[in-house]
Amino acid sequence: MARFNNLDGTSLFETNITDFLKFIETQKKQVAQKGGIGTDILNLLLKGIKSGQEEYTPGQKFEEPSEQDIAARLRTKISPVQGNVKVEDLQGTQRKNAEIVVAALNKYGIVNPLVQKAILSVIGKESGFIPQNEVSYANTPNERIRQIFGKRVSSLSDEELTELKRNENAFWDKVYGGRYGNNRAGDGSKYRGRGLNQLTFKGNYKKFNTLLRENGVNVDIVSNPDRLNDIDIAAEVNALYFLNGLTNKASKRKFGNDDPNDFDTFEKALGAAVNANAGWGKDTYGGPEYRKALAYASKFDIEDIKSMA
Repeated sequence: MARFNNLDGTSLFETNITDFLKFIETQKKQVAQKGGIGTDILNLLLKGIKSGQEEYTPGQKFEEPSEQDIAARLRTKISPVQGNVKVEDLQGTQRKNAEIVVAALNKYGIVNPLVQKAILSVIGKESGFIPQNEVSYANTPNERIRQIFGKRVSSLSDEELTELKRNENAFWDKVYGGRYGNNRAGDGSKYRGRGLNQLTFKGNYKKFNTLLRENGVNVDIVSNPDRLNDIDIAAEVNALYFLNGLTNKASKRKFGNDDPNDFDTFEKALGAAVNANAGWGKDTYGGPEYRKALAYASKFDIEDIKSMA
């Protein structure tokens, strides 16, 4: 977790944690900016601290905890389920990358093992844990392209669509151009799906570039979108994506969760993760994308799982 440096009011620690929490709540935006940490993560940290009701003794010295220590403490405070995700059926690069993904989820406060397994399952069916560009549709049947892209290609005859899909840049501009920040020729291709969960559109690249920098990751995925295929950057963006998606009001409306850790069944956690990845305007629960993620879930187990209810 990012350090909180040079924050006005940190002298409140000389009284007790309650006063300090009040200070953070009233100046949350300023604390997030100066501390180099996103407000969603700050909210999770505050929830964990409040639930524990730790008291501070004046003069007490603290050693900065590791991200693993913070994740373990948060798990006992804000997750209704305890346990550690274990990669069962992946080898080599895929296994290593899955472990990097879990570390990033812990870093950003997504510590519920059911949710971690759900996110891993979504990533598995999206990219197989190998960050990559969205694949070409040159060899995809026209009928399937029409199912995926709908009205973006509905006006094209079969002959026109066959010709279009042979020109990759023209195809991406046709299906992605003029949408969600793609406002220049070539943006459809430049900002096609990348990374572990296929982040798409310039608007999203800009959004998550800002979130990365707010959380201390100095990278520019807008100017150099292929950086999203570096596993460390991909894992960070993936964690931020689900942190953002599972704090969305649509998630609470559909699945009843208050934050990303607030799930007590894998079925609901997977449903929310699949829907967050596909977009909240879609109804994915029990559909083909859900079933694909569910099939991938068998590659992960949760050790020492227990309910904290």
